Amino acid sequence: MEIIARVNGEDIDSKMLDGAVSRYIVQLEEDESSNFEPTPQGMKYIRAEALRYLIERVALLQAAKSEGFSVSRDETDKRMRQIRAKFDTDADYENNLLILGVDSKNAADEIARDMLLEKYLDKVYRENIELSEEALERYFEENKSRLKQPDLYSFYEVMVSSPAQVNTAALIFTNSKDVGEIEEKISAIDAEFRHEADLPGHQLPEEVYNVLSDLEEGKIGTMVIDETSIMVYKLLRRVKGKTFAFREIKESLRNYMSESGRKEVYSDLVNKLMETAKIEYINVEYLEGK
Repeated sequence: MEIIARVNGEDIDSKMLDGAVSRYIVQLEEDESSNFEPTPQGMKYIRAEALRYLIERVALLQAAKSEGFSVSRDETDKRMRQIRAKFDTDADYENNLLILGVDSKNAADEIARDMLLEKYLDKVYRENIELSEEALERYFEENKSRLKQPDLYSFYEVMVSSPAQVNTAALIFTNSKDVGEIEEKISAIDAEFRHEADLPGHQLPEEVYNVLSDLEEGKIGTMVIDETSIMVYKLLRRVKGKTFAFREIKESLRNYMSESGRKEVYSDLVNKLMETAKIEYINVEYLEGK
């Protein structure tokens, strides 16, 4: 094992970093939106992110211990049994540990540290996040205009290539009532046609939303894309979103404020710890895979 970094005198070694990297990769492989590839540059990024995570984690654990938090062996054993119960066989359980790059002893130690942080962060959150009825109602009153269902838009859209085609498309939209007829006529001028029904406003690109939200029902608007592309819109219908009463969304607000509050408090806490921590980088070449 090599010492990679040191946080307030506590070492982060290569075994710890390799384990964190393995777990990070497992998470990326399970994330369908991830485009991770194990290239040298990609692995360098993963090692750097894993090291940043470990540095922050060590600093948080140090803060938890300094405030007297601890986890008993019984608590750890109970959590380990709960985790083991999720697997059908011992072989499945051991294989999962192998994938994560840990053995049973290291897994128990890691779980104990997780539980220590849970206790510490729970206390920090309770001290810094206000979720009283008064706080929820105050947030509701301050954001009432945003706390509603989205407006729904039904419209025609066509892309044309000249001002003359803009006029043609506008005439087609005005004089034709049947969608099939409109699509046929638009196709005859080699333009791209789209018909949307009850599309939530937040799903629209901002520039499209700006055009449609300014139109009255039945009216036509345009948006210039570039020298050869112009969008023509006809707003068919706009259904105003329902405005909620406080009692209808109180619990949703509570969940939202709790989640967003936790993220903000956690970020502030980590930033403060990083500002005061003594961090030494001992072997940065290890991030290159050397």
